[in-house]
Amino acid sequence: MRMDHRRSGDHGNLLGYRHPGGAGFRRRELLAVTGQKLLALAFHCHGRPDRSFFFRGKPLPLCARCTGILAGYGIGLLGLFLFPGRSLWLELGMMIPLTADGFLQLYTPYESKNGRRLVTGILFGIALVFILTRVVNHGYQLGRSIRINGGI
Repeated sequence: MRMDHRRSGDHGNLLGYRHPGGAGFRRRELLAVTGQKLLALAFHCHGRPDRSFFFRGKPLPLCARCTGILAGYGIGLLGLFLFPGRSLWLELGMMIPLTADGFLQLYTPYESKNGRRLVTGILFGIALVFILTRVVNHGYQLGRSIRINGGI
């Protein structure tokens, strides 16, 4: 038999998070829990505490590398306006440190520290914004030329 949460005293939510105060669940806390889970899902992040930064004694929802990538997105968006004439080779080169660090950790006993993970993530995030912008712009230009020339 299905029980009504209001009568049963179970004040949990769909995310499985229970507020210690029971019925006093606040919207801000629900949004914080939901935001953390969405961030972790969007980045496919493991969120391991040993590879995460801490804020007020609690680990951030993203590991150091994903935190760097997210910061790199913001810096990259700013960089689009500050550095309009970028080199594709430089952008691809900015992705190499994260890739190399990841493969080193995967295939050797080497384990990088969170500072290195953050820096390689920032470089990768910046490069990804630049490259995706380049791809979108190229697709837009190709579409315009097809429309102007009357098809393929």
